[in-house]
Amino acid sequence: MRAGRVLRELGIQTGEKVLDLGCGNGVLFPIFRDIIGNSGFLCGLDFSLAMLKISADLTNADFIVCGDASAIPFTDSYFDHIIAFASFPHFADKELVCREANRILKPSGIFSVVHLMSSFDLQNHHKCAGEEVKNDLLPPKNHFMKILAKSGFEDIQIEDIQGKFIMSSKKKV
Repeated sequence: MRAGRVLRELGIQTGEKVLDLGCGNGVLFPIFRDIIGNSGFLCGLDFSLAMLKISADLTNADFIVCGDASAIPFTDSYFDHIIAFASFPHFADKELVCREANRILKPSGIFSVVHLMSSFDLQNHHKCAGEEVKNDLLPPKNHFMKILAKSGFEDIQIEDIQGKFIMSSKKKV
């Protein structure tokens, strides 16, 4: 599965605490569980209760939360990795989501935004998908980097190529 290959590029290790931010129906839970093993902690957070009811049937997550990515109900410095896979464009206040991600990450924790298409292809995909998502876009690269830096991230890397978008950033120590 292509998603598995891309997620393994993020440097997630066995035993780490991972938050799947905007987990939807939990389709990635088995991949994350395979990466972190049984000693890791996997949590999924999504705004849609309907999607979470589907994911509740998937036993690979340790915890599933119905909540808003701009007010994540976890204590400070809890997670090693936060991954927003195909969800970040849908967050209304992207800067607030970045600040929340920074708050709940451990020092040197990693926040990643991942898509299986380039930002250009994603933009076209959303514009064609209908009114509900036509404006749900990734921020332009320079603006995204400014948001992340302002939110307390460093070592910001963005790979935006045909078939893949990965933004990876580290919480400042």
